[in-house]
Amino acid sequence: MEIEINVILAALDGNEDALLAILKYYNRYINSFAYEEYIDELGNARVRLDPDTKQQLQEKLLKALQKFDIDRAIKE
Repeated sequence: MEIEINVILAALDGNEDALLAILKYYNRYINSFAYEEYIDELGNARVRLDPDTKQQLQEKLLKALQKFDIDRAIKE
């Protein structure tokens, strides 16, 4: 499944539903980079999703979206 060009165009125009659709599309990918290891109260190594890291990655994605070259995408 790919993100349709009309969703990207809507996101570039600030459409909230389109922006959320893009974040949803990349959610699993972003999560894969947002996990952190920690030691719990019993001394066991654990892994958890770091919400701050996830938010930073989402913000970077949305910022990168603003640089999206729509003309190049349409040609391909």
